[in-house]
Amino acid sequence: MLHSNDASENVRLVNSLKKEPHLAALYKNKYAEIRENALNAQPVAHENREFVDWAGEKIQPFNPLNEVVEDSPSLEELENYINWKAYFAAWQVKGEWAEKVKSDLLTLLAQLKEKENWTYKAVYKVVEAHSEGDNIILANHKCECCHGKILPLKRESEKSACLSDFVSPEKDYVGVFATSVNVENILTTLRGEGREYDAMLLQLFADRLAEALSVWQYEKVKQQWGVENMIRPAVGYSCLPNHNLKQDLLELLENKIDITLTETGAMIPVSSVCGLYISNSKAKYF
Repeated sequence: MLHSNDASENVRLVNSLKKEPHLAALYKNKYAEIRENALNAQPVAHENREFVDWAGEKIQPFNPLNEVVEDSPSLEELENYINWKAYFAAWQVKGEWAEKVKSDLLTLLAQLKEKENWTYKAVYKVVEAHSEGDNIILANHKCECCHGKILPLKRESEKSACLSDFVSPEKDYVGVFATSVNVENILTTLRGEGREYDAMLLQLFADRLAEALSVWQYEKVKQQWGVENMIRPAVGYSCLPNHNLKQDLLELLENKIDITLTETGAMIPVSSVCGLYISNSKAKYF
C-alpha cells in the first residue's frame, strides 16, 4: 500500500511499480523507517503533552445525559451558517459568476422545497467519559454494545498533542455528533433528465449544508452545556484522523441517523459529518 497526496497520481505510481518492481522494496523500507521514527517519537511527545490542571478545572455536567437528541432545523435557520465562500471556491468562481451560481441554486432549492423529497438531520449524544493515556474511555450509557468503549486516538508527535489530553483521567463528559444531508434520489433524477449542472449545484450545496448543520448544532450544544470553550473535531481532521472511529460513533448514536459506511469507511450519503464534542479550557484543534 502506497500513500499519495494527490489521487491523480495513483495511476502513475502503479505504472512505475510495474515498470520498476524494485521500487516496492524501497517504499517498504521507507515506510518501515517512518513507522520506527514515529514510535520513537511517541514517548517524547507524551512527556511534552499539553498540561491541564485538573484540580482547578471545572467539569461541567450535561443534561440530558446518555440520550440521542435529534435536530432538523429549517433552511432559514441554517442560512447564516452556510459557508458561501467555500461553495464558490468549489466552483472556482468569483464576483458576478458567483452571484449567478447562487441565484441558480436558490431557484433550484425553491423548486425542491415544494416537492419536499430531500432530507437532512443532525444528532448528538453526551456521555460520561475519562481518559487513559492516548485513549478516551466511554462508559455508563444506554448503548450496551458500546459500554466501556475505547476510542483509540492518535498523538501528534510534532505537536505533542492528543485529544485525550483534554479529557479528565477521572470523571468527565464527551459528546458525539453526526450530521447528514440526503439528496441521492434527487441527484439520480436530475442526472437522468440530463440536468448535470443542477445536480452539481445541489451536490456541492449538500456538502455545505452538512457542515452548516454541524456548526449550528455545535453552537446549540455549547450553549446548552454552559461552557466557554468546546471543540468539535470531525473524523478526518488532523487531530482525529482514524476513519475507523466512524463505526464507533454511529453505534453510540444508536443508528438514529441514516448514515452507512462502505467497506473503505466512506460515509453514505457523502454529504455527512461525524465527530466529537470536547469541552475544556485548553481544548484546541491541532
